[in-house]
Amino acid sequence: MDFKHYKPNRIFSIIKKIAKLLLPEKIFNKLRKIGIELLWLVVYSNKNKRYKNSDIYINSFKNLSGLEIGGPSWAWMTILPIYNSIKNLDNIVTPSKENQIKKNENNRYWGYKTGQIINVTSGWEKAVEGKDKFNWHLMNKGDIFFQDATNLNKIDDNKYDFVISSNVLEHIANPLKALNEFKRVIKKNGFIAIIVPYYKYTFDFKRPVTTIEHIREDFINSVGEDDLTHLKEVVELTDEGDPDHNAQVNPNFNKKEFEEYCKDNFNNRVMHHHVYDVDLLKSVANEANLKVLDLNYFANSCVMLTQKY
Repeated sequence: MDFKHYKPNRIFSIIKKIAKLLLPEKIFNKLRKIGIELLWLVVYSNKNKRYKNSDIYINSFKNLSGLEIGGPSWAWMTILPIYNSIKNLDNIVTPSKENQIKKNENNRYWGYKTGQIINVTSGWEKAVEGKDKFNWHLMNKGDIFFQDATNLNKIDDNKYDFVISSNVLEHIANPLKALNEFKRVIKKNGFIAIIVPYYKYTFDFKRPVTTIEHIREDFINSVGEDDLTHLKEVVELTDEGDPDHNAQVNPNFNKKEFEEYCKDNFNNRVMHHHVYDVDLLKSVANEANLKVLDLNYFANSCVMLTQKY
């Protein structure tokens, strides 16, 4: 797998520095976000840069209203640009019991805690629950709900046309429970689109793919999101230093710090409970009684579109 790292254009870097000096921080960050999203809109109008079956997703989601678990996500703006075709989008943020966010520049994990939302241009930010608090693309806004993905009890049955999640399912200890909740909140014939890391091209490459039997047992046993069954395996086999398997090599990775962070996984959700390939993703969908419409690899990810029937 050839991971390409792009250096920023020198002219754009100079313009950014000047704008940062002249504008208030809040306005600068807002304009920067919109500018980058507009740039992506132009770049990924070229279908050759997208996932090969992206039109299936774009056409399926056109003018529909849905729910995103986590996000907003770079993938839905670029390689699978459904943000450009949907009508409305609300958001689920894992609630936090903590206000304190640890900072450690040497370890990229330490910037995240529950209760946060991703800003695709500047990193993690504190989320605010409520109406129109989810700025998912350009000037578009939806509502934010503080909920765990496995318990969406603030949301009525059959409310949405679709659910999407990118790089979330691997962080969920009980994925079948989550998928059943995703199904519950979408209408009949509604869609669920999922992206997960393909383990061979992430820091999970030394770990074995999880079996569907294990995931089924987690569901039967009502495993909670505080589960640390995989802690030992995760700590021992996570490898962020190999450039052939990591899009972002972390030369400062500290296994001891990582272990301590994973022990508090309920409050940061950094740990990958399960390890996926497309076969496991298909088995999970079948187990949840979802119809698989599309399933494939793209770059370092597994991509799947399913439908409730």
